[in-house]
Amino acid sequence: MLKKNYFYTFTIFISLLTCLNSMYSMCNNQPINAQFNSSINLIWLNKNINQDSPYIYPSPNKTEFYKNFLQNILEWAKLNPKSVINIWFDQNSISSNAKLNTLKEIQDYTNQDKKIASVNLRDIRTLSIIKKNPEIFSSEIPIYFRVDILRAIIAIHILNNNESNYFIYADLDTTPISHDEIFNLETRNHLEKYSIVMAYADNIEGFENGFQIISNDKINLLKAMQYIIIDLNLHRIKTLLKCQYKPLKDIELIVYGSYKRMFQYFYHLENQGILYLSGANNLITKYDKNIYKFEPFNQDYPIFLSPNSTNDALIFINSNNTTEIFIPTKKINIPPSNFDEGLSSLFFE
Repeated sequence: MLKKNYFYTFTIFISLLTCLNSMYSMCNNQPINAQFNSSINLIWLNKNINQDSPYIYPSPNKTEFYKNFLQNILEWAKLNPKSVINIWFDQNSISSNAKLNTLKEIQDYTNQDKKIASVNLRDIRTLSIIKKNPEIFSSEIPIYFRVDILRAIIAIHILNNNESNYFIYADLDTTPISHDEIFNLETRNHLEKYSIVMAYADNIEGFENGFQIISNDKINLLKAMQYIIIDLNLHRIKTLLKCQYKPLKDIELIVYGSYKRMFQYFYHLENQGILYLSGANNLITKYDKNIYKFEPFNQDYPIFLSPNSTNDALIFINSNNTTEIFIPTKKINIPPSNFDEGLSSLFFE
């Protein structure tokens, strides 16, 4: 009788263990619920003012507009019906009727399928930062600079205003993927720890900013992005615009080059590493805001970041005592950018 009871007890224990293990596996692999809302954001900026095209994207007719622009966007909407799709454009660089014509084409398709995500046209000129800095987003400024900094400006705007919990950016030529593919297990783990995931790239930097996911879970990430990606780069280009010699072409990729600095600052704010500043004569000192009275990479110090400048920095990660910066990425079908040979030597060495 004792052996029989022992057998039943053991069987129940194993059954419970199996059940718990199954429940853990289900939870661990469950996609992010729809309550964690997301917005998928795409940007189209004309390099120069275009008054000829009937749409926000240069297209001679409806067929070409659908094929080269709208088709990919609608695929994002079909694959992510519980998200919101935002198409960002610049009203100052298009014809007066381009927005209305584009909106009509979008509605013609979305009205046929009520199950897809809503698709919105949004003008970058409504953003407060751009209202305050209209000259930075003129056709005089290199297009890569404008698009790169806009990604961060829009992300901060959407997340700080609680429009969605997850900001997703994708270049127009990125292959659309579903909600479950966007938030796969590895990506969710990265987002939980870092609040950001970039596109993996087989280049010298190891990542692309043509696709990224950012959550509003870590205020320090948003602070680092605001300061390093937005504020300092706005300061840099404003400084150049005041110069008689304006090497604007040289700063085209400076925003992309700022991401590693952003991660340095983020890890510093998260107490995941010790930040050091390098100054004259290669003197390296531990950063202490109470002593230096300025943030690292401060705009009041030399804006050209190089190994010997006052505001350059290194960060030693606590876990492995290394200066190597980890950037969380995911593999996605995105066309490679054309800067494999390195970044602008004007700001980075």
